[in-house]
Amino acid sequence: MDLEIIGIKNCSAVYMIKRFSLALILFTALLGAVASPQGGPALSIHFEYNPEEYADVRDLQKQLVKALKKSGAGELDEPELHADGNDGYFDIRGQDAEMLYRIVRSILKSSPLMKGAEVTKRTAAGKTKFMIR
Repeated sequence: MDLEIIGIKNCSAVYMIKRFSLALILFTALLGAVASPQGGPALSIHFEYNPEEYADVRDLQKQLVKALKKSGAGELDEPELHADGNDGYFDIRGQDAEMLYRIVRSILKSSPLMKGAEVTKRTAAGKTKFMIR
């Protein structure tokens, strides 16, 4: 595009616009990589619950958010809770699935809601699934 058409004649202004555009593209790419290194959550926890346990699910969510915020290692997406109250999902985004699991492991294991929950860790090596006992 000829920048003189839109009224920019100064070479230093053109240079600054190009630099700003490149910086914006790089920042956007970096932000996307930090938020979701594999294009999805680093950790997914699939669990079953009853509608009467909704408050317990929200309490667990608050504990996970607090631990993740304190560590600065990742963040919890809004939980997916099916309306019929039988399936729920916690998705955690961050760079290191192993570290994220170390941060939330004790919280998950201490919650009766998580007994039998399936955890999926996504790393560069692939996916690993296991049950919380």
